[in-house]
Amino acid sequence: MDCTSKIIQKRFENKFTCAQTKSEAVIKRVLAPFAFDALAQELETSHFVSIFSDASNHKDIKLFPTLVRYFNTQNGISIKVVDVTSAPGETAEIISNLLLKVLDKNNLKNKLVAYCADNANTNFGGVSKKEWENVQKTLEFISEHFTANDIDESALFDEVTLIKNYATEQKIKERQEMKTHIDLRWVEIFQHFDVQQISYPQILQLVEFALCLPASNAPTERVFSIINNIWTSEKSQLTVETLKAMIVVRCNLGRSCEEFLLKI
Repeated sequence: MDCTSKIIQKRFENKFTCAQTKSEAVIKRVLAPFAFDALAQELETSHFVSIFSDASNHKDIKLFPTLVRYFNTQNGISIKVVDVTSAPGETAEIISNLLLKVLDKNNLKNKLVAYCADNANTNFGGVSKKEWENVQKTLEFISEHFTANDIDESALFDEVTLIKNYATEQKIKERQEMKTHIDLRWVEIFQHFDVQQISYPQILQLVEFALCLPASNAPTERVFSIINNIWTSEKSQLTVETLKAMIVVRCNLGRSCEEFLLKI
């Protein structure tokens, strides 16, 4: 919060100081709500998402952070914290209920295409426990929400043709030499289409689906590392809500204090 004090001094009151109580209030009542609102706006326009979760013990508290991964045409792939909560255990039922609450709260149920977690077989009963009834329900859900009719193949053909015209061999070679990440290459293409007022709804759905898929649960482990740094013995009295606000601000905002000031 050191830089926050300087910003407030510059913008509002040059005699402002920010001790622990004020810092906690600013984080919980200003910065964290701002971060959640910004995330909600981005998720509202996303067609597909995946989520990560895991559990970590801190003394007598079992923490469950939930992260969401998605693609948008402004920033490419984003992985952000959508919730941090505590629970009495980590059985399949407890985890399922927690995740369903997160999905409902953020209107993500019909957008979820993948779930990433460590020890999923152990927590959810192992491969031998998977019954055909559950598989059938999954197939019915996929058939209902991801039908072939969602993609206009003729329009998709036109969009792919425009992409091939834009992505020349020279551009591809340059991006490879610059080691530009694949999601940022798509951002460049889509932003070019925006400037040219070219619509691309069909290819966007395919790109969003492919790039929201997780490769590992490493993002959750990074959140645990941040939690361990924050929740030291000196700060062991932090409530879960305060910790949640601090993690969301730390992981989701991605702006310098000056950029945040300009944004608000």
